[in-house]
Amino acid sequence: MSEYEEVLAATKAVLAQLDAMAEEINSRITAIKLQAAGRPLSAAETVEIELLRSALAPIGGAGDKIALTAVTQLDKTEEVKQLKRKIEHATEPLTKCIEKIQQIASFADTIAKVMGGISGVTDKLGELVKKAEG
Repeated sequence: MSEYEEVLAATKAVLAQLDAMAEEINSRITAIKLQAAGRPLSAAETVEIELLRSALAPIGGAGDKIALTAVTQLDKTEEVKQLKRKIEHATEPLTKCIEKIQQIASFADTIAKVMGGISGVTDKLGELVKKAEG
């Protein structure tokens, strides 16, 4: 098993345990509510449900932290490093193409400015010709 697969397997196992804990808590809450069907919850039942609900938040938070830790660990695996190198190698020609496009755009902008200047000179020459004729 590769390092990448080991990290994934360990993460999935821990997340499955957390899911099982959350499911067990939710099942207990449901059981209490079903037991009280047709009558208001007793004070003890209400307290127990609130305690059970308060235990759910840390489970979700732990799952988030575990997932983030797993992503960090996966990022360090050789498989991911190799994939990053392949992606960088594959995108290198695209980067060069983008640089060329940016150069062309800059050149086109310069040409547009020059053409604007020529247009202005042409307009002034036209005015001078009209004045000279008139």
